[in-house]
Amino acid sequence: MTSAFNPVHVLNLGEAKDAAENEQIHKQIRELAKGSKITCISSFGDKLLVGLQSGVLLSCLVTDPHAQDGFSITKVDSTTLNGPVTQIEVIRDTRSLIVLAGSLIYVVSIEKLSIDETLQKSKGASRFASISEVDATHEIRDTTDSDDKVDDDPPSVISRLAIPIKRRLLVYTWIDTEFSSFREHTLPDKARAVTFLNTHALVCMLPSETLVAELSRYADTVKYVEAAPPSNLQAYHGTQEAAGYMSYIGLSRSPRPKAVRLSDDLALLVRDTTSAYLDETGRLVPSYGGISDDMVLAEHPPHAGRNKHRHDHSHQLCFNYTNKLNWKLSPSAVGIVHPYLLVALPSYVEVRNPYTTTLIQQITIPEVLHISHNRKICYIATASRVVRLFSTDYISVIDNIIAMGFLDEGISLMSKIDQVLLETGNESEGGEEGKSLKERKLRELIILKATSLYEKGDIEDSMSLFSEVSAPPELVLGLSKGLLEDPEEEPEPPSGPEPTPTEGETEAESTQKDEEESHTNGKEPEESTEASDAHSVAPSARDTASIHTTNRPSPALTSLLVFLTDTRRKLTRITTSHERIYYRGVELSNDIYGNAEDAMALVDTSLLQCYIRVSPGLIGPLLRVKNYCDPAVVKMELSKLSKWKELIDFYYGKGLHKDALELLVELKGKDPEFTSESIISYLQKLDATHIDLILEFSKAPIEEDIENGRELFLEDTDQATSLPRNKVVAFLKDVSSLLAIEYLEDLAYKKHDDTVRFHNDLALLYIREIEKSEDPSDKEKFSRKLLKFLGRSAHYRPQTVYSAVPKKMYEQRAVLLSKMDQEQDALVIYVYDMDSPMKAQSHASDLYGKDPTKGGESLHILLDILLTPPRKGSKPNIEAALKLLSSQGSRMDPARVLNLLSDDVKISEIYPFLCSQIRNTTATANQLRLRTSLEKVYAVSVEEDYLETRAQSVRVTDSRMCQICLKRLGHSVVSVFPDLTVVHYGCANAYQEILDRKSARPLTVGTLKK
Repeated sequence: MTSAFNPVHVLNLGEAKDAAENEQIHKQIRELAKGSKITCISSFGDKLLVGLQSGVLLSCLVTDPHAQDGFSITKVDSTTLNGPVTQIEVIRDTRSLIVLAGSLIYVVSIEKLSIDETLQKSKGASRFASISEVDATHEIRDTTDSDDKVDDDPPSVISRLAIPIKRRLLVYTWIDTEFSSFREHTLPDKARAVTFLNTHALVCMLPSETLVAELSRYADTVKYVEAAPPSNLQAYHGTQEAAGYMSYIGLSRSPRPKAVRLSDDLALLVRDTTSAYLDETGRLVPSYGGISDDMVLAEHPPHAGRNKHRHDHSHQLCFNYTNKLNWKLSPSAVGIVHPYLLVALPSYVEVRNPYTTTLIQQITIPEVLHISHNRKICYIATASRVVRLFSTDYISVIDNIIAMGFLDEGISLMSKIDQVLLETGNESEGGEEGKSLKERKLRELIILKATSLYEKGDIEDSMSLFSEVSAPPELVLGLSKGLLEDPEEEPEPPSGPEPTPTEGETEAESTQKDEEESHTNGKEPEESTEASDAHSVAPSARDTASIHTTNRPSPALTSLLVFLTDTRRKLTRITTSHERIYYRGVELSNDIYGNAEDAMALVDTSLLQCYIRVSPGLIGPLLRVKNYCDPAVVKMELSKLSKWKELIDFYYGKGLHKDALELLVELKGKDPEFTSESIISYLQKLDATHIDLILEFSKAPIEEDIENGRELFLEDTDQATSLPRNKVVAFLKDVSSLLAIEYLEDLAYKKHDDTVRFHNDLALLYIREIEKSEDPSDKEKFSRKLLKFLGRSAHYRPQTVYSAVPKKMYEQRAVLLSKMDQEQDALVIYVYDMDSPMKAQSHASDLYGKDPTKGGESLHILLDILLTPPRKGSKPNIEAALKLLSSQGSRMDPARVLNLLSDDVKISEIYPFLCSQIRNTTATANQLRLRTSLEKVYAVSVEEDYLETRAQSVRVTDSRMCQICLKRLGHSVVSVFPDLTVVHYGCANAYQEILDRKSARPLTVGTLKK
């Protein structure tokens, strides 16, 4: 056994003085007691409340009640009630005492110890029960409140008092310190013990049965549920029947039964020398935690099979013992001092775990009759003495229990310790820090338990526990190392039945599917803390053999898979969410797993190895989502299985594009599934940051088939558009001139890229293809393209292109000379080299349409060339000159034309030219005359307006008022507006603003009517 409490005497009603009393206080207490016995005790904060048989109620002020060495009683107050004080309860919310004295209940002020109220209807009471709880669900509310009001209201504090009197049950209700309701109900029989489970469930122990009274909102109705003991509680049921029968015939007086509330939904019932657990539904629980009373914490743990526990579907630790808690003698008092159960027997006080009923300590204090506790402050009392039980540090107690080998017991106690008690018991721990202390310690213990189960071969339950507490993956994988290793030699198949497949694979598949569809999210994950030292325990041959000798995975490997998928889900939430993540009230953070990325790498790599052995179909989904798998391990494992697609997907997801492309190149030719199209498809997924890789690995596929290059660089996709054009052009010029031309044409004509370099390159590539092509049709095609491009584009350098154009490409050279403003040389090429005056005329006409000045000059130059050939041996082309004058003469200067014509040219030959010139001159003269007439009309109109304006006048009399300030204008300086409104000069700006607002108003029908 271990020591959970240290007893220290506080108060003595006899002659001897205890350590906590000074002489004056001791004398005062003896005078007040006058030899009376202690009949009940209670406590509240630093006050110890003692009820005496004489009716005296003592309130003792204890200084520093938490200090074991320095506390003492410094003040005693008292009040006297009518009859023995048999029960005291504290209503914390109202800071009141509910006191039962002389079969009547009083409400006493805890500060002044004065009687605030006497509950006259409680006359005849022998016991009562009270409870105060926060109603965070708003279940108890005024029925007149609206739903909206209920939602906005803060939680209320509900206090209830239940008083059984014979077959009546009185229920008082307070809400937020205000009295709310009183109800009276009928019981089937006289209640011998009552206790609240919560504000809506009251346990009533009758002489021969036990009921749970289900109270409604305001206790205006009550429903009784009879406790039905199961078959293996026959002894408890028989004790009830025997006690009722013996009491009926008057041959025995059985001890008063006792009901102790353990939690909101569980109570411990004690009747005579046996006990049972009761839940709020009225069901007696046969195996909640009972063990024989000789089961104590010995120096060596009991047999492993005796403490065997299983992990249920809700992942809660359950301690399934089958015996009940029995005593040889009936307990005089039973009390719960969280997390311990105190049972007062004639010679000593037992300290037990209330949930496993394991005996933790025996305190040798005989004849204890009363037990009271106030959070961590616990008092016990005999008829004449009160003893304070100081709780030993909980962590130390649990460590001692674990050291003795009782791991389940330590977990049970740690899980039930109230967080507030840890704060009080560990001064260095604040609220959240104290909570963290409990979480860390409980997690540490459960990890030890799971490790122990794994070492014993119970791998499935072990993995469930590891997942429950989010154990460090390095610890679990250290234990499971053998499951993921391929043995050099296959072990012989195990004898006996094959392992039964579990649902782990299904769960893993579901988890992986969720991750692939929505890479992070939605559901709340689970918890974890600091990493423990990894144990390396090899699994049995039975666990690993099935991996290689049967198609079905071993349960051990499947359990590991479930743990890994669960851990991965939690880590994903931690690494992707910026908000706090909670799992079952515990915050998940990077501190739980250490370095989250390292943990993810370990988990994902191990998860891949599990999928390979359990469910190869899930390898692809894992590798296609964001993962942290070790590339070396992935390459090794997938290469063994020839899962090249999955490996390439993994490389892409990890950004290892060079490795992926090298693998594709290696597989090309070896595996018909992988071709040049496979390489191009992969390259199309890369963005501009990987341009070097794109160019490096696209060369061979383009040389193999130019269509591959079109798909990569000319498709209308964001990826193709985003590639750096300079590098692409330089690359394509070296690989394929035709593809480079197509790419540059796309830039020039479709994407309207005006970069001079690209336009120069396109023209030069045209010239290159013309020169190297042997097919006349190809030469003709590229010549037309070059000519069209030179005429349309204005973004190339004519000098650069001209130097590369062959001399025989007359028309292209003429276009370039024109671009270089060498118009005469260009026209000479048209007229004499190409012998096409019509093309020269067309060229000059087109130039006139773009720029009349340059076009007109070009026409005169052409006429001059036709009439006076610049080349020796050439004759004037009078016919072409006359055609030029006939079609373009209107655009030319007649004086310059006549100067160029020779004297022997007949007037009839230039008749069309002269007519066009006369028409132009006449049209110009007519326009001038019309404009002159219009200007004269306008001048007359302006003069008329001027005269009318000068003729306007306004009369200002002494009685005329300013429309702005409504004062007489008098002899003030005035302003006159065009609408003949007269205002003061100082009011002119205000009136102008009014006019501006009117002019800005939209036109309406009402305005038109006015």
